[in-house]
Amino acid sequence: MWTNLGFWEGALATTKSGPAQYQQAAADLARRVGVAAKLTAGDIVVDYACGFGDSLRLWVEEFGAARVVGIEPDPSICREIEARVVAWGLGDRIRVICRSAEDATADAAQATAIVCVDAAYHFRTRRDWLRGLGAAAPSGLRLGFADLSVYAGSKRSLRLRALARLMRIPPENLMSARSLAIACEDAGFTVGSCEQVGAEVLDGFVTHAPRGTLSVATTRAAIAFARRARLLDYLIIGGTR
Repeated sequence: MWTNLGFWEGALATTKSGPAQYQQAAADLARRVGVAAKLTAGDIVVDYACGFGDSLRLWVEEFGAARVVGIEPDPSICREIEARVVAWGLGDRIRVICRSAEDATADAAQATAIVCVDAAYHFRTRRDWLRGLGAAAPSGLRLGFADLSVYAGSKRSLRLRALARLMRIPPENLMSARSLAIACEDAGFTVGSCEQVGAEVLDGFVTHAPRGTLSVATTRAAIAFARRARLLDYLIIGGTR
């Protein structure tokens, strides 16, 4: 039940697209976020905007996290995650908190690592989320997130702002790679890696993601236009508090 844009590389970018290929690409994007956060066995991980919870299972089963907390604002989705966690037999390792990311930054205080897969650009503001994390997080906490960025000089573009409204992205979240790095540093994080992956994520989603709902079609069309006009890019960022 993954819902991110996916990381389309290698065989995934050359084989015929379909649901199985999308699920693999979506899991691969999460894995790259885990690598950016330097997740390791025994970590206590907080996952902001965790969707339907597939990433929560990934942190435990592939990275060896000791405990995982998923933050998700939609009560109906939280109930679904909780049922899935029980079905996976991971109720002693995974907990779900039904709150928005910005209202749950205090939960970072007990974590060793923070992750967010393809969601921070939807937060009320990403900058406020980062500041909240920085204020709560202990020294040494690791951060990894996958996020949209804009090309330098395009922030004031009327076309970009129209696309942002269509994709439900607050205008305050239209930030270049440099601005994103500065926002992380202003929040108290040292950025250790900032990988530019627009081709693998954005172009890959446009080209290979299976046809689906109207919202998927709308997102695909918006991203395709934004890439042709050199408005949007995509980053995977890793840092340390």
